[in-house]
Amino acid sequence: MNKDANKIEKILAKLSERFLTLGAGMVNKGELYIVGTPIGNLNDLSPRALVTLAQVDVIAAEDTRHTATLLAAFDIHNCLISYHEHNMHKVGGKIIDLLTEGKSVALVTDAGMPAISDPGQELCALCHANHIRINTVPGPTAVASAAAASGLVKGEFYFATFLPADGKMRKSALAKIMRKDEPVIMYESPHRLANTLNDLVKAGLGDCELCIARELTKIHESVRITTPAAALEELSLDPVNGKGEFVLVLANPSSYLAQTTASEEVIESQAEREVLLRKKAEVYLHSKIGLKQAARELAAEFGLKTNVAYDLLLEIKSRDMV
Repeated sequence: MNKDANKIEKILAKLSERFLTLGAGMVNKGELYIVGTPIGNLNDLSPRALVTLAQVDVIAAEDTRHTATLLAAFDIHNCLISYHEHNMHKVGGKIIDLLTEGKSVALVTDAGMPAISDPGQELCALCHANHIRINTVPGPTAVASAAAASGLVKGEFYFATFLPADGKMRKSALAKIMRKDEPVIMYESPHRLANTLNDLVKAGLGDCELCIARELTKIHESVRITTPAAALEELSLDPVNGKGEFVLVLANPSSYLAQTTASEEVIESQAEREVLLRKKAEVYLHSKIGLKQAARELAAEFGLKTNVAYDLLLEIKSRDMV
């Protein structure tokens, strides 16, 4: 057995010991467990999450088919009920009844931590209102993984979840993003990625620094720094770049827009100054004072070196003579 294989065997042995120490009776009756599940790599499911899912009376899942597949991989066959956006108001009350009756319930989403960008928040609020204890069993989250890998997040960030598909709500969400002076993190699906990149370009953020995290924790995982404009062009050249699930990290949109506007204003101001300088130089050339005196006065008026002003006067004079 090679050294790496030996290390892995020792790690697995320690992991088995940890499972045994968790033991039976870890789950309390009448309590809700918020359980994080893998966002792509099955090995990211924690021992504590496995034991919790194996011991609870009921598992409330966003998609029971998806969760059943996950549980089957570990030979867990507990009672599954569906809890999602379209039935949360009806089923939420039933889950509260189960908890009140003393049943233990685990809440899972298709991937990541429940109650983050999904209806689990509503169930947590119901539990608080009914004085039911909530326990967290942390797991992977795409937003935290992308933030960490992007190199763009130093402290605060704004999580925009998924942008609305279209209409006024989408415009409002984009306007809100443009006002943010911290990194903005958003989820995006493959069929809408091009539209979102295009909207960012139209909003004046085409060259803003952007991290695109694709297929996090999966076989084809990639994390790269680009810009909305460059990413949109790459997508048009190779549609493969648009396959998978995405997390976008946009670097401080408000600061970028302010710098861009300031740069444009500086360029415009410099252009206006150049026009004014040349007009004034022509005035001096048509005056009765000599060229050297004109250069000194022009230099003093515009904060130039005298030789620079003199060369400009000569340039304009030569042009007029042609």
